[in-house]
Amino acid sequence: MAETFWTQAHLDQLREAAARGVLTVRYAAGGGGPERLVTYQSLAEMRALLAEMRREVNGSPGCRLASTRKGLGA
Repeated sequence: MAETFWTQAHLDQLREAAARGVLTVRYAAGGGGPERLVTYQSLAEMRALLAEMRREVNGSPGCRLASTRKGLGA
């Protein structure tokens, strides 16, 4: 399995910035790498990245199906 680039800390940082309406995010150094300062073009761009980060951090394939019960007495 490939190593993920994003961490839960990155996800939390971007989510907080998006909630505050701030387009510039400072990501803490991870795995010995340098700290990064990223300025996004729009809130829509941030939201798209948040979805990608969630999939990567949570290990989901990007689509989740919900199951429901149907019928009487179920």
